[in-house]
Amino acid sequence: MMEMGNMFLQSSGASDALKNQVMHGQLPTDRVRFGEDRPGEARRILPPPADQLCQEKLNGNSYVWKAVCERLVEAMRVVGFSERDQFAVQLALAEAVSNAVRHGNASDPGKHVCLGYAVDSRRVWIRIQDEGKGFAVDRVPNPTLTENLDRTSGRGLFLIRNYMDGVEHNARGNVVTMVKFHSRT
Repeated sequence: MMEMGNMFLQSSGASDALKNQVMHGQLPTDRVRFGEDRPGEARRILPPPADQLCQEKLNGNSYVWKAVCERLVEAMRVVGFSERDQFAVQLALAEAVSNAVRHGNASDPGKHVCLGYAVDSRRVWIRIQDEGKGFAVDRVPNPTLTENLDRTSGRGLFLIRNYMDGVEHNARGNVVTMVKFHSRT
């Protein structure tokens, strides 16, 4: 996988601010689509219309993954996403695919990662599914706490959460859905 997956960067905090705006209804409704609220559940990131969805089935081959990433980033560039947004998506995608291949599929060459994505002028929507058993997302330690600074796990999820504007995992823990909104900067 890309070496970018090993980088540890700090977020500017813009993603947290956007998440708070979205959850409190402070953004125009055409900027984000949520599913119906369910009692006791967080709002859901809705998938794009089927005719906008690109789907890929990947193995652990980094050349295949890099080609898909290049197509996605090129689509972002064409519709006017900033280089900062492109970097954020590229980093989050590298981390999520790396986690799916290494942790979810245990680097088994017989297993695949399914990637769905869509890019439009408002957002990038990405869903990644591995063939693994899944994991408990809430049990991954926060890598910014003093007692976890020397741990090697959790940094990828931290980066994904801080660079994307919305991140969801299914209950099993083998599917991650991410969204990045056009920053308009």
